[in-house]
Amino acid sequence: MNTNARFRLHRCLWLAALLGLLQARPAAPRFETPVVADGSVTLRLVGESGQPYRVEVSSNLVAWAEVTTAPAVNGVLTVQHAGPAGQRWLFYRAVLAAPVIPYPTVAPTPDTNLVAHALVTPAGGGTLYLQTMDVPALTLAISSNAVFAPTLVSMTLVTNLAGLPAAAGFLTAVRLEPEGLVLAAPAFLEVNFTTNVPTSRIASFTFNNDGTQLHLVPDLVGTNRVRILVNQLRSHGSGMFTLGEVEALAATGPAPRARRVSLHASMEECYPDEEDEARALHEELEEAIRPVQQKVAALLAVERQKQLLGVEEPGEPAVVEAFNEGATFYEQQLKPRVANAAQKCAVARELLPWLLGYERQRQLLGVASDDDPRDQTANDLICLGLKRCEEEALECCRTRGPDRRLVVFLLGLERTRQLLGMTDGNCAAPNSDEAWRDCVPEWTGELKLVERGRYAANISTPSIRSQADEAWTYELSAVVNSVEVEIVPPILFLPGFTNLTFELSGLGQGAHTFRERTWTPWDACAGAARVALAGPSPHDGGESFERRSQISSVVSNVVNLTVTVSLDSSGSVFGPGTWLNYMTDMVEVPLRGLSITTTKSPAGAGCEVVTTTDYARGTDLYGFEFVRAQEGEFHHSPDQITHAKTTTSNVGNMRVTKQVTLNLKRVR
Repeated sequence: MNTNARFRLHRCLWLAALLGLLQARPAAPRFETPVVADGSVTLRLVGESGQPYRVEVSSNLVAWAEVTTAPAVNGVLTVQHAGPAGQRWLFYRAVLAAPVIPYPTVAPTPDTNLVAHALVTPAGGGTLYLQTMDVPALTLAISSNAVFAPTLVSMTLVTNLAGLPAAAGFLTAVRLEPEGLVLAAPAFLEVNFTTNVPTSRIASFTFNNDGTQLHLVPDLVGTNRVRILVNQLRSHGSGMFTLGEVEALAATGPAPRARRVSLHASMEECYPDEEDEARALHEELEEAIRPVQQKVAALLAVERQKQLLGVEEPGEPAVVEAFNEGATFYEQQLKPRVANAAQKCAVARELLPWLLGYERQRQLLGVASDDDPRDQTANDLICLGLKRCEEEALECCRTRGPDRRLVVFLLGLERTRQLLGMTDGNCAAPNSDEAWRDCVPEWTGELKLVERGRYAANISTPSIRSQADEAWTYELSAVVNSVEVEIVPPILFLPGFTNLTFELSGLGQGAHTFRERTWTPWDACAGAARVALAGPSPHDGGESFERRSQISSVVSNVVNLTVTVSLDSSGSVFGPGTWLNYMTDMVEVPLRGLSITTTKSPAGAGCEVVTTTDYARGTDLYGFEFVRAQEGEFHHSPDQITHAKTTTSNVGNMRVTKQVTLNLKRVR
């Protein structure tokens, strides 16, 4: 072969190789013409099907911020972005992103006999607690203002977690419900171990209650305590990881998102597009916060592996530095959405807990002060969002007619305003007597019943010790469905009177938790060898007798009741008199939980240890309440009836407080 032929052959081979490389590379992404509407930009990026792309935005072509990273489904990636208010020019670009390893999926095994319940209220918050034999004490204390309506929260112990990518396995985990609830004030799930733990190996995680989407979450670690940050209710836990396992888990990324259902049916009927947008926003924020949580958690976990952190507390430099790395979530995902949310009630309701939760999380961890200027952004959205929700609800009434659900919705807005201390100035509510006229029947009103009981005891004698804690709460909030008026005129010497019969319905919610530990302070088997056992618990050299109990119940039921009022206009002894009464139904629910008892006794030269488990039996009773008030004990006029009373009593060793508030008003 001559030189020219050899050169032509080499050139052909080189061109063929280059062509093969070009064909193997993903297609260069390109944007279609963007659509701008209502302050947001909709982009369609055409690229390689299944290839992940990172879409970035800039206002000056110098500093670029990530909008989203996602694969092109069927060759197209659609992105909607609400830019900062008042920004005239925005530039977008798309770049190839490294393929994402999906978040792992695990197989949790929940123990439905080990469940703690609490009714979490806006004003008082709530606390859930779990502890049994060989299980660390788990406490979730949810602060006030974390929820905007009374919410039943449960915490179920997870006893096994198959598939966790940690060779040493998991230490503890719980399932929190209702799943997906965003807390406007984040909480710590606190895990207290009975012995010290290897702090440098600890990392915490969260996952959907079905086991999907496992990823790292930030935590603070002490010598025998782990505090896991909880922004949303779902499963959370801690385990022991190597540095390589932390880095491998930190490299995983988002998976498909789940949908949720709106609880505001009547508003959804009037504004279905806004409700759909709110659901989509929830999904987008849920997906966006996972990598932020993972990044911050990985930074803390890696520093522990390098033994650069001691006992971690809020405000320490390493904690502040790690959380400042996640500040882009606020700037890129929350702040740009405020202007749009202020114009759409459903979107504002969805965004507000995220916005409040993010800033309160920073305060909780000592990253920001209570007067952080970002709080003003949340305050502005509260004012504008509440007003927009009222406007939409009233418009819904005018177009669809009176609807009790809308009255409940409006009452909820007013409670939110009061709860957040925004009842004055620009945030004040409109005149409800006039504004609500189209939404309510002739009479409207609400009955609120709250019962709470609490018992705690510590007993110590030379022969036995005991610790017990019991909490019980039930809350009913009902509104007027209908009213019947019976007017009896005077006849001869008998005075006239008016009977009013109000039919109300609402939701009753309650939770009861009982915890007890009883033990002897001496060991009958001290120094004895352990013999073949009749139970699974090893002889630990401790008490000769110990019993731990965790028993609870929970109720959530629809309540219908009648409130009757008799108004004697003359007050004559010959008339029926002036009085008010009502009675709520009794609800019977099963108890859940167990008691584990360990006894030890000498057996020849050894010690016999017997462990028994007793599951809870029986039922709890909720909701029975009979109220009768005579004239002078409630207030009445032709257009309004009110009754408010608080009583405190002792039921056994439990101190019970009952609060009744009734407010009925004629509006037209």
